[in-house]
Formats: sequence, structure tokens, C-alpha cells
Amino acid sequence: MKRTIAILGGGNGGQAFAAYFKLRGHEVRLYDAFSETVERINRQGEIRLVGAMEECVEFCQASTDLGSVVEGAELIVVINPSMYHRRLAASLSPYLKPEQIIFLNPGATFGSFAFKKALRDSGYDKDVLIAESNILLFACRMQEPGTIMIGAKKDRILVSAFPANRLEEIKPIISDVIPETQFVKNVLATAIDNTNPMVHPLPTILNVGWLESGQKFSFMQQAVSPTISRYMERMDRERLAIGEALGLVRGREMFDLFQQYEAEYGVSGKKTLHEVFMSCDAYTHIAGPSELRTARYIVEDVGMGLVPLVSMGEMLGIDVSCSKLVVELCGKVLDLDFTGDEACRNVDNLGCAGMTAEQIIRYAETGTV
Repeated sequence: MKRTIAILGGGNGGQAFAAYFKLRGHEVRLYDAFSETVERINRQGEIRLVGAMEECVEFCQASTDLGSVVEGAELIVVINPSMYHRRLAASLSPYLKPEQIIFLNPGATFGSFAFKKALRDSGYDKDVLIAESNILLFACRMQEPGTIMIGAKKDRILVSAFPANRLEEIKPIISDVIPETQFVKNVLATAIDNTNPMVHPLPTILNVGWLESGQKFSFMQQAVSPTISRYMERMDRERLAIGEALGLVRGREMFDLFQQYEAEYGVSGKKTLHEVFMSCDAYTHIAGPSELRTARYIVEDVGMGLVPLVSMGEMLGIDVSCSKLVVELCGKVLDLDFTGDEACRNVDNLGCAGMTAEQIIRYAETGTV
């Protein structure tokens, strides 16, 4: 069935999905705040996918006019870095209609909670149905506006709805646009299954000298040593403990890093995470960041990933000391302040401060406390 889709975010993920959705026969409009990106795409008249996908898709429906892009769209797909979600929610609130579905793709850690609270703080008091994925379908990088290098397309992504009691409403729509979707019971599962905070910040901060040297190298395959990967496994156990406290079942609603890479990239039979990363072909041409204080591996995956995990874990009485150490190390070394609504997510701006695990589960299920 042909769907009308608005994509908010004209970076590598937004452009990749604009082409992907168009290839699948949907009507697609793309919003980006940067006129240079919009003008380049429209002037070129196409989006090229290269690498693991070789496609050239006619496309000139990019705009800096948010209202015109979302008007009449059945599905509003947010593919912006999560540190911009709060600001984007405020901009979206005057145009959003109750019948439209917001799809945070991905939501990062507790993205649906954060987006709903941001809408409410901006004065939007109507019902809102939010779909959320755990990760982006593509491992991709933008070579230039209109040309996206696809490292790999994952075999599955996890998606749920907030509130979960409306999951059946999103299933036919999301299945139409992303057939690789596997649905899970609530957005606690998609939040906990965001593993970017486990794998990006630590090798970034421990390889700061190499990254700032300007050398280009395969980040996950050359910067992640066996020792670093072992520490990642300890961080991952903290993530899973939070999930268990929130009622998630390992292997069904949340997955450790080994299970993740088997399901998403087909990497199996490895005894260590280091072996997993070395065997993941999708990582071969993915280079690390060079400007670290603005890098998404730090700004997003710490502030919007590790910080809310630590905040939630501490509120629930769970040992998150390994993850907390990485937050503190990144903050101190790079002189970054991971506090405040714009810099991070925490139980306060997620709207669940003081809740018990049972109350958080109920909030995920019903949208009310």
C-alpha cells in the first residue's frame, strides 16, 4: 500500500531512507533545516545509494518548510540525531495532527518518553502515537548531499509503540515501509536494545590521540582492542540488568551484543566481542570521528544513551558503575557537561523521575502513570 511519508532530517540516514521508501513505491517528502543540503538534493534531482546498495532514485522533494513537509503525512519519520529531538518536537508541535504517527527511527535510549515530554513542554496536549526503532536499518555515511554510502543493511530492526496498547495500529504501516521490522512488546525493549552507547563512546575516548591524528582507519575493527571489548561486555551486562528490572526477557525482548550482531549482521559463533567486530564486514569502511567534542559517538551516545541508562539504573538501585565511569571519563577529558535538557536525557526530562519499575512499565504500556 502506498503511504505518504514525511522524513525529518536530511543527513545520511534521512537521505538513505528517502531513497529506500521511494524505491518501495511510497510518496516521500524530506525536511532539513540546512538550505544548502535541500538545494543540492533538489538541484541534483536524485539520491544515489552506493556500496552495499547500488541505486539511483529520482528525488527532488526536499524542503526547509517543516509545515509543508508534514502536512497530510500519515507517517512522520524522525531521523535526526537524538540530541536534536527536543528542539524538533517544539518545532513540530504546531503542525502535528492527532491522526499522524511519529516514528523515531531510531529513538535512542528512552526516545519516546523524551519526545512525548518535549511535545508536552511545548504545549502539545493532544494524544500522540509514537513508533520507535532500536537502531537505524542502514550502516551508512554521506559522501556528499545526494550520495550515501551504504555499508550494510541490517536483517532486522526492533520496533514498538508508545503507548504499547496501541501497537496493533502501527504494525501494518511500519511493516509496509520497513519489512525488516520485528515488533516487540513496548518501547522499553527498543530503548534497552540500543547498543550504540555500549560500543561507541569507550573506544572513542580511549583512542583520542589516534582519532585526532587525522588518520583514516576502520574504527570498530582497529580501535577496539580485546581489552576494550571485554570492558564493553561488562557495560552490556549493566544494560541487560536494567532491562530485566523493567520486565524484559533476555533473548526475546532484549539481546546481548553477541545476539545483536548475529541477528543484524549474521556474525555468529564468536567467543569475544573483538572477534565479532573483526568479522563484521559492515564495519570495514566505517571510519571514526575526528572532531570529538561534537562527534555523535560522544555527544549522542553518551548524553542521550549512557546518561539515561545510568540515571535509570541508579533510580532502580542497579549497579551501573562501569557505564558511569565512561560518562565521567568522556565528560572530563573533552570538557563536556552532560547535564541539562539539551545535553542529555535523564529520569527528569524523560518524565519518569521517582517512578518504580512497575510504574515505568505501566507508563510504557498505557502512556499514563
